[in-house]
Amino acid sequence: MKPRRSRVLGSPGPEAISAIYGTLYGVTKTTVYLDPDTVLALRRMAETEGRSQAELIRDALETYTRKVKRPKIPGVGEFDSGHTDTSQRAEDLLSRAARRGRWR
Repeated sequence: MKPRRSRVLGSPGPEAISAIYGTLYGVTKTTVYLDPDTVLALRRMAETEGRSQAELIRDALETYTRKVKRPKIPGVGEFDSGHTDTSQRAEDLLSRAARRGRWR
């Protein structure tokens, strides 16, 4: 006879959770609140296209986020040394700065 594991009353076990929600790897579940008109339009669109509402939302968000400009990395492109070969001379520049105590 197997020893019985205790479980909090009312909480489903791992088997029940994966049976209810399924398993999706590589995605994160989130909640979005939509106004009634958008919900209706989304339902109709999903029905017309034969796709799920979730798929339509994912596609729309992917398209939107691709269009938005990403913020620049701070400091990149803010200074101009006037040299075009800095990356080729990086080892030499860092060595000289270290010898002078300007790089730690």
